[in-house]
Amino acid sequence: MTSAERTPTEPVDADFEVTDWRQSDEGGRQRAFVSKSFSGGLVGTSEAELLMAGGEAGRGYIANEVFIGTINGREGTIVFQHGGIDDGVAPFSYGYVVPGTGTDELAGLSGRITYSHDESGARVQLVLNS
Repeated sequence: MTSAERTPTEPVDADFEVTDWRQSDEGGRQRAFVSKSFSGGLVGTSEAELLMAGGEAGRGYIANEVFIGTINGREGTIVFQHGGIDDGVAPFSYGYVVPGTGTDELAGLSGRITYSHDESGARVQLVLNS
């Protein structure tokens, strides 16, 4: 069974906080190394590398993020890949749990990840495939 054929589970929700942001500018694009801490259905930390670009008409980013901790009590490490585009009209974002990257109790997981930010804070939601 491929990850596309698996049945999504109930969403796993967590709050997160950016604990460190180191950014460099490289000729019209930026690179950032970002550390986060998570609480809720995800408990742990992550390290991400973001590549960002933008101008007056919009902006975008892609990220590769390694999470270390627990997801609904299951412990290990796993990789998230996510990104987004904002053209000022219809922002779009996407994110995935990379199949085959989980270790220990997170081995075999795949699914989608969504980051959101609003006046009540920063949140993440995972919908894992079983």
